[in-house]
Amino acid sequence: MKRIFLLLALTFATLALSAQNTALLFTGQMNDIQRIIDKYDTEQAIDSVYLKVTENIANCEQNNWYVEAALWHNFLAQQLASYANDYTWQLSTRTAGAEISDDDLSQWTLEKYAQEIVKHFEASLQPVDSLENTAVTLYSPIILNDSSDHTNYSLLEFLSMNYLDYLANSLSINAPMLSFSINDPRYLMDNKNFVMHSITTPDKLSPQYLSLKTYQ
Repeated sequence: MKRIFLLLALTFATLALSAQNTALLFTGQMNDIQRIIDKYDTEQAIDSVYLKVTENIANCEQNNWYVEAALWHNFLAQQLASYANDYTWQLSTRTAGAEISDDDLSQWTLEKYAQEIVKHFEASLQPVDSLENTAVTLYSPIILNDSSDHTNYSLLEFLSMNYLDYLANSLSINAPMLSFSINDPRYLMDNKNFVMHSITTPDKLSPQYLSLKTYQ
């Protein structure tokens, strides 16, 4: 019995050390990204940041570092959202070609930015179990500032809040005639029934719709 407990203790210690090592690797890579942002102006930096972060995501997924991949998805979503907010007018004047390249941001329309931002925010909430069982403090101070009051949060809660903050301050883009609105009393059901309730809309980029899906 003692031997079993010892093996379990060693296993948990190894997992904890592995988590700390990948957290340190993530911190180092994040510092590299920050140097890119500091070196270039916003318009030049976003292309370099996008390429570097997508490389980091692919590397994390290849090594089964899914928590770090989630953090990179969240970071990239925030960078794209910040850029789209700063250059909304310029992006709104772009017209979509026959095929928009995923790697050439100079072709991206405002709607393409919105789609990519949502895609990366939603990817940042997977895998749920791993994020729910990881304390946000493991990645301090790289994702938390000194005045943060989120130190008791799990990564799932922290990343979900980032997504919801974005949705609260974003607008529907090219919403269809039947745009989504929160007008169904079933959205106020108890938690158990709300989670099981099917929510559909043709307005797939609606902030209200995406917020409800995130709460589910």
